[in-house]
Amino acid sequence: MSPRSGWMDRKPAFAVSLVGLGTSIFLAYEYLWAGEVACPVGGAGCDVVRLSQYSSVLGIPVPLMGIGFYLTLAVLEIIRSERPGAQRMIDRTMLAMAGAGMAFSAYLTALEAFVIGAYCFWCLVSAACTLALALLYGLGWYFDETTDTDVAAGTGRKRRRRGGADHRDGDPPGRTGQH
Repeated sequence: MSPRSGWMDRKPAFAVSLVGLGTSIFLAYEYLWAGEVACPVGGAGCDVVRLSQYSSVLGIPVPLMGIGFYLTLAVLEIIRSERPGAQRMIDRTMLAMAGAGMAFSAYLTALEAFVIGAYCFWCLVSAACTLALALLYGLGWYFDETTDTDVAAGTGRKRRRRGGADHRDGDPPGRTGQH
């Protein structure tokens, strides 16, 4: 997203990361200490998933990985709003993280469907949060890079911002609109 994007533009992604964080904290508590996951839909599906061999990766419970993932994204959102010079790098990092998180969530959901044979409601909430973040970051990145059609010039071509400068597709920076 553009360094000019304000905090208000970023609130949806921050809110979704907090929902994902809360869900992961709840799952971690249930996974590590409660013994039985309170699953509002599907009865024992959450416990079936929790007790499966796929509920941890390299000995790390998946909910703890979720806490790290969502907490990192929430902190990056805050840092981004305070450090204008680092916004582009942070945006790329968050987009890459959301893409990787979405791939991991898709893998886990496929395991639920095709291997475990049960669904965990809270895991699906977390997967939905990850998908929402990937869409917010991905669409935000796209719409920031591509602006509205340049009607004033009558070209009908899109204008792009690269490196902070506006120019038409095909025009080198510094030669905007000189044909």
